[in-house]
Amino acid sequence: MQKGFLHITVSSAMGNLPVEGAEITVVDENGQLLHSLTTDANGDAPIVEIDAPDVSYTLDPNYTGMAYTPVYVSVKRQGFVPLENQPASVVATAEAVLPVVLQPADTAQVAASSYYRDWGC
Repeated sequence: MQKGFLHITVSSAMGNLPVEGAEITVVDENGQLLHSLTTDANGDAPIVEIDAPDVSYTLDPNYTGMAYTPVYVSVKRQGFVPLENQPASVVATAEAVLPVVLQPADTAQVAASSYYRDWGC
């Protein structure tokens, strides 16, 4: 196993402003808690390490397992609709970025997507 990294940012759908104090949980595919995080004034949670399969598996055509670690992220903050179990994939030696956009509680939509900074993953 190697380490991959997960960077979560949280902003409001109203004005794309950062959400400070959002409570984040990251769990594995079995529901085991990996990290509990809180966003700062910029809406950033601390970047965390996640165990991930060796990066060499991504280049091995005979490898039939997952070459990434699936995790699930939940985010809550008073005044916003909570986000539950947003999937993210963490690849060894890469930083997965999960920007979360929370809707104010008086609306009914929550949007989130993940991408990789090096786009090669």
